[in-house]
Amino acid sequence: MPTKLENKHEKYKRFLVNCSARNINTVTYKMFHGTKRLRSCDLLMFNDQGVDIKKENENPRFCQNQCGLCGILQQGNRKNCSRSRKKMWFAQDANTSLNYCTYGTKTKVMFVIDCLTKTSPINVFVTGK
Repeated sequence: MPTKLENKHEKYKRFLVNCSARNINTVTYKMFHGTKRLRSCDLLMFNDQGVDIKKENENPRFCQNQCGLCGILQQGNRKNCSRSRKKMWFAQDANTSLNYCTYGTKTKVMFVIDCLTKTSPINVFVTGK
């Protein structure tokens, strides 16, 4: 994720903890987000240890359009890049998010995201922000 987004995320996390008098574990939830990957995307490199981001001269080659993997890595989760263009979905169960990965491809793309919320999310967390 871009550093500026990580910094905003951490700042908001501290804000939620301070204003709610709760601890960090009660405002942070690990959630899954499945996304699509273009068949032509060659960002991933497979090896004996698993999967790495392929880099050329230490700069990854991102797809330009419609690749969820490249988009999220470059810009973070953005609702205007989602299927509905209005909301983002995150699930507590990886199987739920698997349905949002590209159908019919061998390589699925799923992110594990720290979602922040004032209340405990149910199975699926939907946000417009």
